[in-house]
This record gives sequence, C-alpha cells and structure tokens, in this order.
Amino acid sequence: MLFSEHGEALQFVTFALSQRCYMSHQKLFGNFSPTSDEAWEEALLKSLKGKPAETLIWQTQEGFHLHPYYRAKDYQNHHQLPGTAPFRRGIKTGNNSWEIQFDLEPADPQASNARMLEMLMLGATSIRFQAAFSDLDVILKQVSLAHIHICYQPEGKIAPALKAFQHHASRQGLDDNHLRFSVDADPLGDALLKGHWKNNCEEDLEDVVQAAGALTQTPLGKCINVRADHYHNAGASMAQELAFALSHGLEYLDRLTRSGLSIDDASARIRFTFAVGSGYFLEMAKLRIFRVLWAEVIAGYKPEHNCSHATYLHAVTSCRQQSGWDRPTNILRATTQAMSAVFGGCDSLTIQPFEIGKPANQPDYRFAERVALNLQLVLKEEAHFDKVADVAGGSWYIETATDKLGQTAWELFKANESAGGWLKMVLSGQLQEQVFASAQALKTKFENKEIVLVGVNKYPNPMEETVPPIHVPPAQKDPVIRPLVLFRLAASTENARSTSQL
Repeated sequence: MLFSEHGEALQFVTFALSQRCYMSHQKLFGNFSPTSDEAWEEALLKSLKGKPAETLIWQTQEGFHLHPYYRAKDYQNHHQLPGTAPFRRGIKTGNNSWEIQFDLEPADPQASNARMLEMLMLGATSIRFQAAFSDLDVILKQVSLAHIHICYQPEGKIAPALKAFQHHASRQGLDDNHLRFSVDADPLGDALLKGHWKNNCEEDLEDVVQAAGALTQTPLGKCINVRADHYHNAGASMAQELAFALSHGLEYLDRLTRSGLSIDDASARIRFTFAVGSGYFLEMAKLRIFRVLWAEVIAGYKPEHNCSHATYLHAVTSCRQQSGWDRPTNILRATTQAMSAVFGGCDSLTIQPFEIGKPANQPDYRFAERVALNLQLVLKEEAHFDKVADVAGGSWYIETATDKLGQTAWELFKANESAGGWLKMVLSGQLQEQVFASAQALKTKFENKEIVLVGVNKYPNPMEETVPPIHVPPAQKDPVIRPLVLFRLAASTENARSTSQL
C-alpha cells in the first residue's frame, strides 16, 4: 500500500542507500571498502530466489524503463546546488519549508471568515478561497495578511478583484512590496474544463493581461495559476502533465510579453498547480524536472534577471486515486503523495480530505479536513521534512528518473508546439484526445489490477455499508470546446458495487 502504483520495497531501500552527502563523502565512507557490481548483483539474485533480475526493471507509463538500483558510475551529470538555476534542486537553500494551504469550501462570507480564522489557528499558513470582490472585507476580517499567503479566486473579472484585494491590504498597513498573494486566475484552464469561455477568448485573456500589468510593482503578487492538476485528474501521464503545463504556461507568456510586459515581469506573475499521485519517486522527479523545463522556456526570452527562470509550484494530492469505499485508505495515499510533493520541493501544498462526496458542512467532512491539515503538520513539526533542502538530490535513482522523465516530456512539448501550441490543440481537440487515450490505458490497468487501490479492486470489505454513487456534474451542453473529463479510478467499481448491494 505504501507505494501503491508501482511499489517495490527494494526501490525504497536502494533510494535510501544511494543518498550521498557531497561535502562529507570522505568522512562518512572513507573507512569502508567499496562494494563491487558483482557483489550487488549476487545479493540481488539471492533475494529474488531464482527469478531473473530483469523482472525488477520497471517499464513506466511514459515509455522509459528504470532499474531497481543505480550506482555512482551510472549518474555523473549532477553538479548543481539548491537555489541555483535551472533550479532542478529547488529555489530553497537554508531549509525545505513550504506553505500549508487550506482550501476553503464556498460558503456565505461570515461563515467563510469564521472557518478561515479557525484553520489559521490550527496551523494553516496559506488559504485559498473563492468569492466576489465585494465580500473581501467580510471574509478577511481579522485576518493578518502580513503573516499568511492568500490565494484568491475571484468570481468576476480579475483586474477589479485584484484592486479590491490590494485596497483591503493597504488598510492593514501593508504596501505592495510585502504582500504575498495569488489571484488564482486561469481562463484557459477554466475553458478547457467547462467547455466554454467566461466571455470569449480575447476578453478573458485581456483581463489577465490588465491584472498582470497592475502587479509590476508587487514583486510577490501573482495573477495566473496554471492548473496542471486537471491534466492528472483527467488521466494524463506524467509526461503529458509536464508537456501540457509547459504549453499552457507558454500561452500566457506569449500573451503577456506581446502586451508589452518584460519577460521578467511576465514570468513573475505565473505559478503552477500540480497534482501528486502515488508514483512515489517519479512524482518527486516530476516537480524537480518541471522547474528545469520551465527555466528552459524562460531562457528563450532572454530575461534580465536569473531569478526569472524560477517558478512557484503548488502541489495538491490526487483526486484521481481517491476511493469512496474504505475511505481511511485515502489518508495513507495522501501521506505518501504529500511526501513526494515535499521531497520534490513544492512551495505550498494542499492535502485533500479523505472523505469525498460529502457536504462540506457535515461533521465527518470537517473531521477529514482537520486530518488533512494535521498530516502536513506532522510532516513538518514531527518528521522535520522542512529541515533539509532537496533531500532527494544526489540519489542516483531519483536523478536518473528526473532526467528520463524530462527528456520524454520535452519531446512531447516540442511536438505539441510544432502542432500549433496549446490553444490550437485544445480548439481542435488533439490535447483532449491524448489525455483520453492515457485515461483509457489507466482504466484498463486498474481493471486488470496492475494498478491497485486497496479496499476497491483489492482486499475490499464486503461488510462495508452501501456508499451512494458520488455525484458527477453533468457535461456542458453544446460546448464551444471539448471539455476535459475528470475521473477517479475507483468510480466505476464503486458504482457497480453500490448497484449490486442495493
């Protein structure tokens, strides 16, 4: 269960064994004789009890393979340090701290304010919420913006919502230089998910351009959140997630720079949200390599400042792999997913509550929200995952996986750009078709138990009481754009079990 998709425990052991401290290598290992390749192979074959060593070679969904262990001679290309471009090892140097984000469910302004204050008292350091800008004063009452990170998703136009937020902050005595926030707008992603534009393509993008222009004197403010998590939750492979996120972000970069913004100002306005699944090591590699690939995209614009190659990565645990049956197993999945996100160097993290399909005001769901928040607090305050910058750096297994995933994603990105770029592919349905094909492959593997969800397609509890099918919003009628369809692996199995029990 710990590494539910592909989890060989041997991979975890070899990951731990292959860690190296660059500055202290001689002191730590100088008194030990090196182990030969032959000795490693002999120990490996002994543990396999007659099975060939090739059975441990993992063929990934992306099309490349990974061996169960690597040695120093297998990887000699890594000489970077945390905080240096192209930020493979992250932007953090002194530690690995991240923002603990709580996503506020929509409610009336007074209830939202009470819930926000409660979760801040319980340990959240970042709050994401959706509201009309006219309600900001009520929702943010007694919330000290100087000490938290805010992710505000406006219901209307972005530019006036941004102005209202800045006005509220100024009344708290905060100037733009010290205001940490993101107005989470993604009109391109919204259109792909919903099948239609808010107004039309040009108007929606112009709204983003105006907001970005208003933030040139706000160094820590962002107004675009590229929702790459939608690709994951629609069934995309990791290479597709990376490639589509690059093309998605590039569409905004082109629009912002053509409007007159410098590449330094434009790149500073964008952040990315990635879902993190249960492919433990590859999910770490996914976040690490995205920073490198995005830096390569930015380099093409020749920025003035080196820091413009960096980006802000928010991570959220997978919805695709949540189960409605045996729901506490979602806690275990979320824990390893969160570990991948933290070891991958995320800047902020949301853990989804383990109760799914229930109203947000029910006690069960409130308890699940508290568990989700406490998971992050345990990782930070008890497991001390925030103490070491890029703990995965130098692992020959992780570094190799990072390179191979990056090469595959970059080739797909170049092919997509040659086909006309993100917008053209979405309007023609090519992008959606690629994700759909990947989703069908995942469903087949799940049905064949090559992908395991404990409590659903393996070790189900026949005594568990009937769970009603989780509501799925109906498809948009007459969509302008073929919408991206989100799904959960367990959904069809759960619905079949519920129907048979009823």
